[in-house]
Amino acid sequence: MSEAVTAQTAEQILPAGTLLQCTLDEPNLSSRTAQVGDPVLCHVGALAAFGRPVFPRGAYLSGRFQGYADPGHFFGKGWIELAFDRVILPGAVTLPLSAKVISVPRFRVSREG
Repeated sequence: MSEAVTAQTAEQILPAGTLLQCTLDEPNLSSRTAQVGDPVLCHVGALAAFGRPVFPRGAYLSGRFQGYADPGHFFGKGWIELAFDRVILPGAVTLPLSAKVISVPRFRVSREG
């Protein structure tokens, strides 16, 4: 199947609210190692719809490091905001996307992401 066909299929079958699993390209991302506006890549995990893979192997989410707050010395929690705005498929096919982080293993995520 060509990337163009895969891209059209992915655009048609991903309804709002679809959960995507991905792994950050930079495993040690923190407010100490990144600056606001820096690009962020996240490799997309397997996702199937109707028994077929939605994205080919090698697809990834692309976005930006939006902001952060370091935890307070005595109280207050720190946070990092990542915003993803596109899916990039092998062959440089790009699809628009609006995504936010809702869960990170071993870390707590608030309603705002």
